[in-house]
Amino acid sequence: MSKFKDASDNIKRLQVMFKGLTDLADAMDSIDSLENHIAELENKKVKVINENINLDKSNQDLKILNKDLANVSVELKAQGEKIKADNSKALVDQIKIFESECANRKAEKHKEYEKFQASFESKINDKQNQLQNLNVEIELKSKKLEEINSALEKIKGGI
Repeated sequence: MSKFKDASDNIKRLQVMFKGLTDLADAMDSIDSLENHIAELENKKVKVINENINLDKSNQDLKILNKDLANVSVELKAQGEKIKADNSKALVDQIKIFESECANRKAEKHKEYEKFQASFESKINDKQNQLQNLNVEIELKSKKLEEINSALEKIKGGI
C-alpha cells in the first residue's frame, strides 16, 4: 500500500510543479508583452521630443519674423521722415500714400505673426501634453512590470 501512497504523493507534487511552470510561462509572456509596449512608448517619446525640437526651430523662425517686422517698421518710419522733410505738395501726397501702404503692410505682417504664434503655442501645448501622457504611461507600465517580476520571483521561490 505504501508504494501507491508514495506514487500518489509524487503525482501530486508533479501537479504542483507543473502548475507553477504554467504560471511562470504565463508571467514570462506577460513580461515580454510589457517590454515590447515599453519599447514602443519609448519610441513615441523620442518622436515627441524630436517634434518639440522642430517646434523650437519654428519659435526661432517666429522671433526672426518678429525682428524683421520691427526692422521694416523702423525702415518705413525713417523713409517717411525723409519724405516729410521736403515741403513739396507732391511729396506730401506721396507720404500719405506711402504711410497708408506701410500701415496696410504692417497690419498684414502683424496678422501673419499672430496666426503663426497662435499655431505655434497650440502645437507646443499639444506636444507637451503628449509627452506628459507618455511619461505617465511608461511609469504605470514600469510599475506593472515590477509587480510581475516580483510575482515571478515568488513563483520561482515556491518551486
